[in-house]
Amino acid sequence: SPTMEDKTKLPFTNAYIYEIMRTSKFFVLFPSQQCIRETVIRGYRIPKGAYTLMNMWTCHYDPEIYPEPEKFNPYRFMCEDKSKRPALPVTFGVGRRTCLGESFVMAQTFLFLTSILQKFRLSLGEDSKTESYEFIVTGKLNIRATPRE
Repeated sequence: SPTMEDKTKLPFTNAYIYEIMRTSKFFVLFPSQQCIRETVIRGYRIPKGAYTLMNMWTCHYDPEIYPEPEKFNPYRFMCEDKSKRPALPVTFGVGRRTCLGESFVMAQTFLFLTSILQKFRLSLGEDSKTESYEFIVTGKLNIRATPRE
């Protein structure tokens, strides 16, 4: 079975996970934060006590950060020169408000995905549609898992 020691040997798997997180429409708005004092951001006054939301779709689909943002492309996260690699998805938040469970979730996602792919070949089942992400959220995902020999 895969272990965390395998993570450095599987850069495409890591890039694939980042691209899934970037393109996922499951969480389009980051949980709200309450403004603790009146502040001004880019000329907009935000009163004390106001709740703010981060629109992750605009972050993850910004063409200045992710060229051709509508295209699913894990290779965008595999650039050898880290200074040219785009920012990682902000699925878990940023700065002081970053989710404490991010490392745990990323490790579990890596282990789950690599374990499944090691043991099964995945393909779309009959009647599967790939035009949109809505089918994932509604639970109508039809995947065939064939055991590897």
